[in-house]
Amino acid sequence: GVLHDQQFMQPDMDISINFPDGWNVVNTPIFVGAFAPDHQALIILGSAERPGSVAEIAADFATELSSAEGLEAATTESVKLDIGPAYLVHLVDASAELPTSIYYMWINTRNTTLRFIATGADSFRNQLRDGILSLRSMTSEEKASIANECIRTIAANAGESIQQLSARTGNLFSPEMTAAVNGLPDNTILKQHQLIKILSREAYFR
Repeated sequence: GVLHDQQFMQPDMDISINFPDGWNVVNTPIFVGAFAPDHQALIILGSAERPGSVAEIAADFATELSSAEGLEAATTESVKLDIGPAYLVHLVDASAELPTSIYYMWINTRNTTLRFIATGADSFRNQLRDGILSLRSMTSEEKASIANECIRTIAANAGESIQQLSARTGNLFSPEMTAAVNGLPDNTILKQHQLIKILSREAYFR
């Protein structure tokens, strides 16, 4: 996925998340998440450990947690998101020096089951909840804003310099880099239909 300030977007999965302002966002191949500046709270989104109905997964989780840890869910609720059904479980752990809020949310999307884990000092409760409930589908404008940078081969016009070719094609390589990538001197005058590699920025969705 890609990051725009505090917003994470994954176009193939068609999801968008807004993490709390000022939090440090981490984007990895396995999960995306954010940490409060003082490291007293975090929000993590990744794949669920098993697929299935979010209500069933949440119910099984609450039962296992109660048996193993002695924690009871403060609230459990079904949540309607535009990307699919979700189920939210909120727990409060009062055993530590400061009470801790813990949220789990499972989401059935069209292609997979996702899981949020959000935890932190109870003073972060609203930020944790707002962060995970910001999950939604991307807008058409957001999809249009995402682009790839690709190396393309294009044909030169007779008598063009590398600088002129770059200006005509919107080449993102500098003239010096274009010459190096193509194994040419910087001052090369190009021939008609000579094939040149350039770096092009192209819309991700076409």
